[in-house]
Amino acid sequence: DLDTENEPKEATLGRALVELVRPQRPVMVGDRRFDVMAAHAHGLPAIGVLWGVGDGHELRAAGADLLVSTPRELRTALRSDLTTLGGGRS
Repeated sequence: DLDTENEPKEATLGRALVELVRPQRPVMVGDRRFDVMAAHAHGLPAIGVLWGVGDGHELRAAGADLLVSTPRELRTALRSDLTTLGGGRS
């Protein structure tokens, strides 16, 4: 159901995770603090992209596990061992 424009990002991500077949550990990629917060609420690592609406300061302050500046960097990060990323939980 896409008629949830005012739904918190955590709820949206939670619904998506329920439907996801998990052959690998999921990771959240986003450009705003809400994306990072949603990822960490579900114990997922968050990769912040620096070409979107948010900026590095916002993403770092929210606790992004990794920041990337270009789509090429994102592709490299997604192909790497993401198990070293925290997911916001100690």
